[in-house]
Amino acid sequence: MPVDAKGAAVALANLRSIFLLVLGYVSCVGVMFLLNKAYYKRRHIVAPILFGTLMWMLLLAYPTLLWIPISLFLVIALGSAA
Repeated sequence: MPVDAKGAAVALANLRSIFLLVLGYVSCVGVMFLLNKAYYKRRHIVAPILFGTLMWMLLLAYPTLLWIPISLFLVIALGSAA
């Protein structure tokens, strides 16, 4: 099957949307993990993963809002690294 420009563009768009969803999930869980780590030093990691997954599932209804946890994760991670 030959690869044409339209097929390549569709594949790239699909890859970009999958990458955005993965980045949104990682940042949602990461924000919850970093916030819980700041408040509870010796808690288990299960709660942040569950809260982050719940927040990510809620954001799937409005994918344009995925920039919020991605931005928060970057700001918090950069702030804690400095």
